[in-house]
Amino acid sequence: MNVEQKQRLQRLIFPNGIIFNKSTGSYGTAVLSPIFELSRSYTGNASHLVAGAGVEPATSRL
Repeated sequence: MNVEQKQRLQRLIFPNGIIFNKSTGSYGTAVLSPIFELSRSYTGNASHLVAGAGVEPATSRL
């Protein structure tokens, strides 16, 4: 990924940029991307999600 692509991705995630607080040494942003706002506000039932892969190898490849 080149520098321009990285900057475009950063603007997509943090539309108003990132702020650095010198006194606390922390980073932050006042506005999140609408994608992250939607993700944060989602409180639906997770039972419809597919279970993640475990330690054992997947049996579909055997």
